Amino acid sequence: MTNKLFSISKLIIKKCNYLVVLSSLVLSFSTNPAYPQSSPPENPVVIRHGDTELTRRQFELEFELQMVIDAVQNGVPIKDQQQIMTIQYQFLEKRAHEIVLLDMAEQRGISYTNEQLITGLNGLMKDLGFTEYNRRNLARLGIEDEQLLHNFIADKIRITSLIAQLKKELKLDENSMSFKDFILEQYQKSGIETFAARLRSPLSRRY
Repeated sequence: MTNKLFSISKLIIKKCNYLVVLSSLVLSFSTNPAYPQSSPPENPVVIRHGDTELTRRQFELEFELQMVIDAVQNGVPIKDQQQIMTIQYQFLEKRAHEIVLLDMAEQRGISYTNEQLITGLNGLMKDLGFTEYNRRNLARLGIEDEQLLHNFIADKIRITSLIAQLKKELKLDENSMSFKDFILEQYQKSGIETFAARLRSPLSRRY
């Protein structure tokens, strides 16, 4: 293969006393003389919020991780390329909202402990059918970047803590329209920018 294709070759999910295996939902690398390492492809920004910039490559890594998790939780991978592109656009908006919330959390000094991180990682792995978090189980899921998963859980912890603070301060339920309107207002006032036109089809990606 000369192109790096976004694909899921096999997904076998068996919980309880069974083994969970996800062979891959990641991009397979290949060599191509037309794309030497000394001349990497363009890597534009897809989300910008103040000094925070999320590049397309980083976004794609985060999206692929989310797709792995969703595939295991739902019991079936998504293979239709048009559907994947639609989900990718939705994920871009979701990630933009999260970045705004994370900025709010940082301004409030909201952080997390290592204990919270480990608890979150173990909780996720149990949701995916494993007994605990470890590198062997990550490999079974096709997840090679351990730090990426750590960041995924850390973001969730901080956002959850922020929502809890806001609920207490505003005396509102997070599912109420008033609370949702407040969050939307913060997003609209944030000045965050998204560049959906810079996203690319999984089939067109070369690294």
